[in-house]
Amino acid sequence: MRPGQVTDLAYSPDGKILASASGLGKIFLWDSATGKLVGELEGHEQGVEAIIFVSNGKAIFSAGKDGTIRLWDVEKREQAQVLEGHEGPVHTIAITPDRSTLASGGHDGFLRLWNLATGKLISESPWFAAGVAITSVAFSPDGYTLAGGSVNFEANLFNPTKDKESRKLRDNQYTVHSLAFSPDGLKLATGSTTGIRIWDVEKGEVLLRPRDPQDEDSLRILEEGEEPDTYKVVFSPGWQAPGDSGR
Repeated sequence: MRPGQVTDLAYSPDGKILASASGLGKIFLWDSATGKLVGELEGHEQGVEAIIFVSNGKAIFSAGKDGTIRLWDVEKREQAQVLEGHEGPVHTIAITPDRSTLASGGHDGFLRLWNLATGKLISESPWFAAGVAITSVAFSPDGYTLAGGSVNFEANLFNPTKDKESRKLRDNQYTVHSLAFSPDGLKLATGSTTGIRIWDVEKGEVLLRPRDPQDEDSLRILEEGEEPDTYKVVFSPGWQAPGDSGR
């Protein structure tokens, strides 16, 4: 069995199952203790771009290059629902902490919000310049701020309850592949073609950026020949920025 290119990974809440998204259009389920394959979810007509566990690990949402978002019953190993609306690949999905709303972004440049109870589309709007693909989305811990990244050198902050953009974050990032809020929601990490940045959410200012020998507020020095592309960023539960009390 060849799973193909791995495009995303997600652990079940109890840590027992690791799901891997495949460029072949499948989702593979692995026993995290033994490393053995325990199931496959098949239905996307093209590669799977992103996956998220929901319902205490009993279900998975997936986003695909076929333009669909699919809900899977993990125990039954079958598809439960299909959300359609994007024109072209869906690159990224995120769910509010209360599990009421799913945000999706894709190649068509539209941000779409979905009601998870009904599967209905709540709203859709172009987020960046016309035709600019949305590559990453993430909700803040309180669910009141949605961050989005693009291929257009920037990330944006958005208030989904007011359907309104609140702030642009731009620092020569090129494609923003990944986003993550700190546990307190005050910081945002962006992983991009030019490395990792940490932002002050309220001020919209960069706190840390990739290592520059002339810049003390940077993260680390790249080894010679090393590419700074960063495709996934996460915060540890107790992370604090340098200068804050503790670390």
